Amino acid sequence: MIKPLRSRLARLIELTAFSIVLALAAKPANADDNTDLLAGIAIVGLIATLVYMIPTIVAFCRSHPNRWLIAVINIVLGGTGIGWLGSLVWACSAAHLSPSGSNGGESGLNLFVNDAQRVKIEPAGQQSNFDDIATQLLRLKRLRDDGAIASDEYEDLKQPLIRSR
Repeated sequence: MIKPLRSRLARLIELTAFSIVLALAAKPANADDNTDLLAGIAIVGLIATLVYMIPTIVAFCRSHPNRWLIAVINIVLGGTGIGWLGSLVWACSAAHLSPSGSNGGESGLNLFVNDAQRVKIEPAGQQSNFDDIATQLLRLKRLRDDGAIASDEYEDLKQPLIRSR
């Protein structure tokens, strides 16, 4: 069974810290002060790397829909400061989880998710049964008001209905 990312990350940090402590404790008696300096540089480097990777860690722990893109931006542009701050804000932003499963596409931030819209497709030979012309005109008006058809299309579609009366 695969362990959750948080426990794997915590275990990695623990093992790294433990190996540094063991390296410091296993210092030979005749070693010079360079060992302490190297150990200090290693500890500072580890802490700096963890701080640098905070946006990526946050994105993966939150299962953000764009976690890989956030990781790339963090690694490539994080050194500028603006890239690091931008990827941190993006990683901390609310990831929209919709019931349809698109997970973030509605917000416009998820570049890899298309917002699929359900559309009812009626066969060309089959016409919907409308009670009368008034219902058809109301349906056309609703389509124009919703922006599905333009005003000139509305007028073109309305004329045959009025003439057939």
